[in-house]
Amino acid sequence: MHNGPTCTKVYVGQVICSALFFLCRKSVSENAQNAYASSRTCTGGIIMQIREMYANECGTVAALIYRTVHTTCSADYTRAELDAWAPETIDLKKFCKTLLKSSNFVAVEGGAIIGFASIGSGGYLNRLYVHNNFQGRGIGAELLRRAEACAAQLGAKSVTLDSSKTAEGFYRRMGYTKSGVSVMERSGVYFRNAIMKKDLLKGEIHG
Repeated sequence: MHNGPTCTKVYVGQVICSALFFLCRKSVSENAQNAYASSRTCTGGIIMQIREMYANECGTVAALIYRTVHTTCSADYTRAELDAWAPETIDLKKFCKTLLKSSNFVAVEGGAIIGFASIGSGGYLNRLYVHNNFQGRGIGAELLRRAEACAAQLGAKSVTLDSSKTAEGFYRRMGYTKSGVSVMERSGVYFRNAIMKKDLLKGEIHG
């Protein structure tokens, strides 16, 4: 089932992995078999596929977000803040309806969803999460590149986002710069996030 703005020619990447070092060497573009192309990449020895999120996977994505926030971000936020950011119980129907307004991608390994990214047609990155057990292997970077490629195809000249304290360093390494501070309220708890932006210059977005 399609969701959000259509990115019709996002790449299928076929990755060549070193048998000795399990390093990702390069991606080779080829025709997608459907409107939402998938990609395979090698990260630290794991063969992973990045593809569109299907509508019936909203619950799995919600569980991934909850787990990631409450583990990865626990050093930077209080328990009350974590609960406000990612409550254990949510209105799943409302959550899915919100997601399906955007272009959503999942990283899948061994049949399990281990990462998720969501971007709007205007180039705003709504969400990017990687399961805590799979972080540090380049999965977040691959999801972000896919989201950037989708935004560029849909006509966006840049990608903007509101970063948590935990993720700000990651986005800086991915070429984003801080342009200000935003304040977000969730369940009566206020969060100060870094407003970050990256221009999508022609020829720099691969996918």
